[in-house]
Amino acid sequence: MVAGASGAPGRGHLRGGAHPRRHGTAGQPGAGPRAGRAEGPEPRPRRLGHRGREPLVVESSPASRSDPGSLRRGPLGGAGLWPGRDDPAERGDVVDPVGGWTPAPHRGGALVSAVTLQVAPRRTRVDDSLSVRIEGLTPYAPADLVVTTTDGALRVWTSRSAFRADSEGVIDLTRDAPLTGSSYAGVDPTGPLWSVVGDGTALFRKQRATPLQYRFAVELGTAGEVAVVDAVVRHFGHRVVEESVAEPGIVGTVHRPGDRQPRPAVLLLGGSDGGSLNHAASLLADEGYVVLALAYFGVEDRPPTLAGIDLDDIDGAVSWLLARPDVTGAQIAAVGISRGAELALQLASDNPRVGAVVAVAPSALRQPGLTTNFSDFTHAAWVRGAVPLPFNGSKLGMRDWLGSAWGMLRRRPMRQVESFREDLRHPDRVRRAGIAVERCTGPLLLVSGEDDQLWPSAEFADLILARLHAHGRVELAEDLRYARVGHFVAFPMGIPGMPPSIDLSPTSFFSIDFGGERAEHAAAAVNAWVRQLDFLDRWRSGLDPAPPALDGLPMSTAMLDDLHPAPAGVSGAAERRTR
Repeated sequence: MVAGASGAPGRGHLRGGAHPRRHGTAGQPGAGPRAGRAEGPEPRPRRLGHRGREPLVVESSPASRSDPGSLRRGPLGGAGLWPGRDDPAERGDVVDPVGGWTPAPHRGGALVSAVTLQVAPRRTRVDDSLSVRIEGLTPYAPADLVVTTTDGALRVWTSRSAFRADSEGVIDLTRDAPLTGSSYAGVDPTGPLWSVVGDGTALFRKQRATPLQYRFAVELGTAGEVAVVDAVVRHFGHRVVEESVAEPGIVGTVHRPGDRQPRPAVLLLGGSDGGSLNHAASLLADEGYVVLALAYFGVEDRPPTLAGIDLDDIDGAVSWLLARPDVTGAQIAAVGISRGAELALQLASDNPRVGAVVAVAPSALRQPGLTTNFSDFTHAAWVRGAVPLPFNGSKLGMRDWLGSAWGMLRRRPMRQVESFREDLRHPDRVRRAGIAVERCTGPLLLVSGEDDQLWPSAEFADLILARLHAHGRVELAEDLRYARVGHFVAFPMGIPGMPPSIDLSPTSFFSIDFGGERAEHAAAAVNAWVRQLDFLDRWRSGLDPAPPALDGLPMSTAMLDDLHPAPAGVSGAAERRTR
């Protein structure tokens, strides 16, 4: 995600906030990215084993044991980080290609360190769990585990977790929780990964499907002597093939399994940042889908901003996907977040070839287009047949400017949610801009955070459910929401094992709050990812090879005259699942 950009219209871009920023570390996401803290289906097991190899014994040089500045990229597939010289065979270390390296005794006989660090698997998918074990410590001795990585903008992100060894001098992250003051809390082997933080000026940027490389270091004593170092590679799919697309009206990237077997297709739609989420597309393709990460604006040959997006072009992308020889079925699924979720719902309400929809942090209304200055909200985001679709438009007034200035002076983070809540108090705006979700032909999964400070996605989900209920179509939807979680609640932006996006401070006097707490976000990403995969599995298992028929209703111009809230206790597939 681009620093400073948001997944929602910037209509509240200049409003000051009312609450202090969140930095909580309380809570824990469970035993790892495949085991959610919340209730729900058990995560699918992933193989954590590896082929054992005999360690290679080579010479040792103790010179750089405690010098973190001398760490250089190592020789194991370009993934490792090694102290001192680039080749461990020149140093005399005991090198275990899977479990890490163990410093060997000094040539003079003095033991430099008996500490070992074993991280397994050394190469694994980004949402898999890990085994992290430190041995050879003095019984009950303290030790810090420091994990470092870089994002797609080459910014450094680091976590520091303090532990105390047991009576055998062992720290095992599948058993042990870090001490108070660490980057995360609770027993979680992936905690050191998702709890990495940068300098606070930007969100963790990742869009390409290139692997993430993590450096693990064990530091001892108050001087922070580096006792042992290991490295882990976390990828976004095994043997996933990536193909660039440059068709008329279509720009993006297809990600597919390498076996070329026919698979169901998914259209992946990002938010107001523009571009395409290739890392997320690759991860989903590894689950057995042909995924088109569509760049519908902000790239060459597409509109420069999220305004005037021609839905006929998006329909063309759907038809192009279904015509591929490696795609099966007569419908695709659409997965979107924020403005991408809005687009996915609008598309599914218009196009019967769009079946299942996963709408993350959705909007129930068509929001205005975004221009370069983020102050003019009088243009439609979506057009069809050159006709702008009705939307919820507004302009910034003097009160907005004054509120923004006052918020900056008081060093309070910007929150946009209240300006969107104000719109919901105007039934005429809701009727005019409401998305006709009752026209969707496939199931809907709504995923939202109840502490969304960008826009009220949980309340938008309520509107969607109310509209379905009013039309007798409530069975279409499943509603999944999380307490103390903000806007970037789940895949494709909230990915298990990756750092949550909850706030940023581009300058010393300006910050943006997206809502939520870090630990709760990490847990929600795990749980929601399992639920999303289960939802898509159920959809593809019943995928109809015959093209769906229209029900005779008008297309997206059908609007409700009034909205009635769903009665308490609405049951079935649309039941609320608060975690």
